[in-house]
Amino acid sequence: MESVHSFAQELKIAYIFLGFMGTILAGCIVLILYRLPKLQSENRIESFLSRESAFLFNNLMLLGFAFAVFWGTIFPLVAEWVTGEKISVGPPFFEKVNFPIGLVLLALAGIGPVIAWRRATKRNLRKNFIIPISVLLAVGTALC
Repeated sequence: MESVHSFAQELKIAYIFLGFMGTILAGCIVLILYRLPKLQSENRIESFLSRESAFLFNNLMLLGFAFAVFWGTIFPLVAEWVTGEKISVGPPFFEKVNFPIGLVLLALAGIGPVIAWRRATKRNLRKNFIIPISVLLAVGTALC
């Protein structure tokens, strides 16, 4: 296998690494299942427009980002195993897939801390976003 991620030229090291990763995964699953009752929160997200939901969406975007990197890394191996043809996934794939996710993350990183906890009202949103949106429009107009 030729890849920047193939650090093991000998299969012995690859099998040791695979065993290590499997052990870590199994341990994580056991710990999550063991502590599942303690992990459940008493509170629920009350509103779509709240700081909690912004943080939740931020974490979901990070998960999507991680999956995109994982899929781009593992897809050539899966494709070779299924079709027998070697393919390569390079930087254009990662740029095309991760750029929109990065933009959403950037937006959520800026919006999330400004939104009120629990439930945001229209008045609260207007008060918190009027200056940033005005500056955005002014700078955008000046740059065009």
